[in-house]
Amino acid sequence: MSLALLQYGLISYAAIVTATVFSSPLSVFSLHPLMMSWTLATAAQGLVSFGTSKVQHAKGRQSHRNWVSLAQAFAYIGIAAITIAHKWTLKMNSNHGKLGIIVAGLILVQSVVGMTVDESRSKKMIQLHRFLGSLIFVGLAGVSWIHIGMDKGYMEKASVFVPIPFTHLLAQIGLGMIGVFSIVNITLNRLR
Repeated sequence: MSLALLQYGLISYAAIVTATVFSSPLSVFSLHPLMMSWTLATAAQGLVSFGTSKVQHAKGRQSHRNWVSLAQAFAYIGIAAITIAHKWTLKMNSNHGKLGIIVAGLILVQSVVGMTVDESRSKKMIQLHRFLGSLIFVGLAGVSWIHIGMDKGYMEKASVFVPIPFTHLLAQIGLGMIGVFSIVNITLNRLR
């Protein structure tokens, strides 16, 4: 149940960001929020792609690979877009930028760990892979939450597409819930 809420919440978040991006004049920068929101949505799909039976789990593993590979591609397109928009420099003067770079590095490490898990099936590597995945979700939610907190105008534009009062607050609460879900998941993974 909580995974389904996470999945549909992030798909909704990506839809709001997509509508907001396309409501404004497009630029290279526009790709950054678009791709990063799609990163969250496709990573969530990768998380829920595992089934419960052994047959579903085997098929789910390939689906997981496909979804998280797509999420990784979206993340790096988003990073490339922001780098190009800032004239080939990484803006490290904000918490949003600093945490974003850390999360980008974690995504790269996670892909290597994921390939190692595929080959070794080591319980320790599987635990590390789960831990890093949860940590990345916390990081992505944090980066998004920091941005929304910094740029209230962005979510005010989004409220045009979502006829709900307090869209900005709802987005912050939703991203906070992703963070809490991920922290709980990290804690539970340590116990397995």
